[in-house]
Amino acid sequence: MPDLPDPVINMPPHTKEWPSTLVAGGCFGLFAYCLSLLSPFVAFGSSVLFFFLYTWPFFLALLPVAIFLGMAVSVWQPQKLLVTFILTLVIVSSSFWVLFYMFVGW
Repeated sequence: MPDLPDPVINMPPHTKEWPSTLVAGGCFGLFAYCLSLLSPFVAFGSSVLFFFLYTWPFFLALLPVAIFLGMAVSVWQPQKLLVTFILTLVIVSSSFWVLFYMFVGW
């Protein structure tokens, strides 16, 4: 009978856990959402507040989307925090402005 390796001594390598960049990507997504929410006030002034009074649920629905986008970009670009931040900022702000202009042009 052949000698079989002892499974306790020869343990298989641990499975790799989720990268810690997911946390950074989620934070980048939240920060990009906050900047995107602030940008119409900078562009159009305080009268945008009345516009957001009626459309806030749609813009609030972009919050988890922004966080997941940040996490997805951080998985797509591992170990590149600056690229992750810039791509997340561009994608989240463009999706925010697309929704904003859809409502303004409606």
